[in-house]
Amino acid sequence: MRRIHAALNMGGLYFQEPFSYHPHITLAQNLKPDELDELVSAARARWAECSSPKKFCAEKIVFVQNTRRNEWLDLGECSLGHSEVTSITDRLVG
Repeated sequence: MRRIHAALNMGGLYFQEPFSYHPHITLAQNLKPDELDELVSAARARWAECSSPKKFCAEKIVFVQNTRRNEWLDLGECSLGHSEVTSITDRLVG
């Protein structure tokens, strides 16, 4: 994912982003600050209790853009084939 981002973020598509790019999965948005700690704790506990394999197959990526009205627009998508993503475990447990 990082290589795809680097390859696309050049020439006419270049954008100096305010934050470093990192592949991620958005689990929730627009949470109230007082909800965050409780929800993160619950998500970590449920993830730790889960006996299923902690990986999944990423079949496609979707390129999105946030608008000034805080709406997300799907700009396009790309099929990836079969690429396993396992780093979600480290992000949730860490």
